[in-house]
Amino acid sequence: MILLAAPGISEAAQAKRKPTAAKAAAAEGHIVRAMALSQAGQPAQALAEAQAAVRANPRSAKALTTRGFILAEAGDKDGALTDFAAAKVLDPRDVRNYAAAALIYADRKDFPQALAAINALLEIEPANPLAQIMHVSLLQSSGDKAQAVQRAQAYAAMHPDSVPTAQVLAEAYTHNDQHDKAIEVVRATVAKSPDNAELQDDLAQRLLECKDKTVPCPAQRAEAVEVFGKAIALTPTADLYIDRAQARPLSDRDGKFADLNAALVLEPASQFAILARGATYFNYKELEKALVDVDAALAIDPTDVEALALRARIYDGQGKVDAQLQDLDALTALLPDNVQHLNNACWLRATHKRELDRALAQCNAALKIDASNRVTLDSRALVHLQMGNWDEALADYNAAMPQQSYAVALYGRGIAKLRKGMKKEGKADLTSAKKLDKGIAKTFAGYGITRKPKKK
Repeated sequence: MILLAAPGISEAAQAKRKPTAAKAAAAEGHIVRAMALSQAGQPAQALAEAQAAVRANPRSAKALTTRGFILAEAGDKDGALTDFAAAKVLDPRDVRNYAAAALIYADRKDFPQALAAINALLEIEPANPLAQIMHVSLLQSSGDKAQAVQRAQAYAAMHPDSVPTAQVLAEAYTHNDQHDKAIEVVRATVAKSPDNAELQDDLAQRLLECKDKTVPCPAQRAEAVEVFGKAIALTPTADLYIDRAQARPLSDRDGKFADLNAALVLEPASQFAILARGATYFNYKELEKALVDVDAALAIDPTDVEALALRARIYDGQGKVDAQLQDLDALTALLPDNVQHLNNACWLRATHKRELDRALAQCNAALKIDASNRVTLDSRALVHLQMGNWDEALADYNAAMPQQSYAVALYGRGIAKLRKGMKKEGKADLTSAKKLDKGIAKTFAGYGITRKPKKK
């Protein structure tokens, strides 16, 4: 009787499938060097080492994962996903591959794939807090806000003492417009960690926004002042002082400026702090002091659009038309697609009858961006009125009042009709305008426009 060996894989084939200890060690060395080079900011050399690791041991999940990370950093996301998928086959419990794939899919806005990857990770490690946080974030990004809240609640129950998990729950509530619940969560977290300045700041910022509709805004802002004070006591920073100044009511002028000055003691060269104080002076109509600070802020950064816009408003309050126009023109150069700045420059020129061709160009540029903007149509109508383009003025005033009439447009349209010889219709518009605004004729006289044309 002859005994036959059971069929199986030959020793030679097994040798091919299982790398020798030397090859495994070589692959591990390449992996270590690849990671070191990647951290040192040498992606090309890192990728070369990762490729060598895979060649040395093609069945090393670790080598494939390492190469996947490096490819992802280099921008080859498809190559990275291929490596992560292959690594998952070899080592299905290495959660790094699922997390990395989820991040790539999320970056591509492919949320179904991203959620599938993170759900697979959570099947392996259901209590992984980082995966849970990512899961909630992906649900929010995918638009499933209700499910995001449910999962965040469940994860917070699993980790009742975890600050990051509590913060994720607060954000889930915020994304779902449940601001009262978000504040409740953050307040409870602060109570557990009263020495955490960042948590105090988070609570104060939420209160400052006054989005909790169950509590009056003044009460929320008053609490914000108190909480900012606790954060400042823990870690005094210029930003915290500025935030507390903003939270204080207008009646607390001294408190506001005490905080702003304290911020500038900490950071005397802070353009943001200087501008914040200038804006506060402006709010109190202290224009000269406001201008000093805004000029100082612009000396640090001449292209700061917020500072330029604020200075234009200061010049407006001071009646400095030339200076105001200069800043408005600077704003339109820095932000050529900003309808508001283009309109403001157009309107200022129109009301002072200056450079009307340039005013028309600025209004046209604004309307090219937003063709139905009623404010800009009204501004361009005034430009045409100043230029004597009665038909164009009439057309723009009509377009500016598709549903609701208002005094400025009615009066301007009435003037245009009178100039065209439409006396009855023009008088009717002027009468309607005066009913809405008794001083409208005086306003237009300030623009140099009267019911009867001035004799040249």
